[in-house]
Amino acid sequence: MNFDPEYLKELVLDKIAGTIDEESDLFLRELIAEDPEALKIYRSLHEQYKPEDLRRIEELAPAYEAAVWQTIHRRKSRQLWLRASVGVAAAIAVFLGVYLSWFSRSPSFKSGQVASHISKQIILRLPGEEVIDLSGSQGEMKVGSTHLNNINKTLTYSSAVADNKTAILTVPPGKDYVVRLDDGTEIQLNAATRLEFPLKFSGATREIVVDGEAYIKVAKDEKRPFIVNLSHSQVQVLGTEFNVNTYDAGQEKVALVEGAVKMITKENSLVLTPGNEGTYTKDKGIEVDRFSTRDCLSWRKGLYFFHNATFEEVSKILPRWFGVEVIIQNHETGNSRFTGFIDRNAPIAQSLDLLKETNAFNYVISGDTVLIR
Repeated sequence: MNFDPEYLKELVLDKIAGTIDEESDLFLRELIAEDPEALKIYRSLHEQYKPEDLRRIEELAPAYEAAVWQTIHRRKSRQLWLRASVGVAAAIAVFLGVYLSWFSRSPSFKSGQVASHISKQIILRLPGEEVIDLSGSQGEMKVGSTHLNNINKTLTYSSAVADNKTAILTVPPGKDYVVRLDDGTEIQLNAATRLEFPLKFSGATREIVVDGEAYIKVAKDEKRPFIVNLSHSQVQVLGTEFNVNTYDAGQEKVALVEGAVKMITKENSLVLTPGNEGTYTKDKGIEVDRFSTRDCLSWRKGLYFFHNATFEEVSKILPRWFGVEVIIQNHETGNSRFTGFIDRNAPIAQSLDLLKETNAFNYVISGDTVLIR
């Protein structure tokens, strides 16, 4: 998406300060969801400036500008006036720059401490119970008859193990990971997700098990359908791209991006077409609805979008993405509605501060616990 970087920066600063209007906020969210460069600018500005800094600038800047112009108007010489007027913008810019620079270096007060580093690691359990920490092991390694290549949060491998030997890959809260399977299928795993897969596919089908959330690009093989087993349903494909989500107990979602898949349960089956999401619950079976690519798939970029959601709904993602426990002490806040997004690559306090701009509440971060008051 084409955009004006300077205009984008204005919108982001308005967003941080809490002064952005609804239409601009919607445009900003769509832009950073679709354009990696826009997301980079957004994150960079959030790292530099705090909401209270920008609000303070708004309070001081008009008074400073007025003082400068008052000095200029006292000049009797037109030449001096021109010189001063040319320099006024620079003077104000210097003021703002120094002000922002000073604040960006000053420690900002927060109640409690930022959540501590998540200690859980990305773990691969191979057949034979060999356990490998993929978070700390980079590069190539050999474990038995299996060659592993772990580079940039992506695992590729080759193995001479017997057919149908299953490996288990576990991604903890706060992290994501990509694995390329034996047939070339690529799977991006969201936080708090477990994947079971054979090191070598054999037989008439290719089958895996997913518990959590994953985006799957299936390598085409018309002779061997690809099957994703969920707790209560199954997804059958030949070659396609889709997202599966089993985070909520008793509910399983399959969102189809490209190709065609068949969602199968004990009660019935249904073929999905691109742009549609199938949701299975025990009471209602499979229901189909259109889905928003931004809302459904933005987790792959480290973003989680929500619209008019209760804080209780939003708070479910915080433990998965930041490894914290959320305790809602104020039930009014728990039932309040929020619109915005969470950025996994930024401190949790930043996401909470953005939520406060939609609907005011107080919070305290103490170790790995977030108290909502």
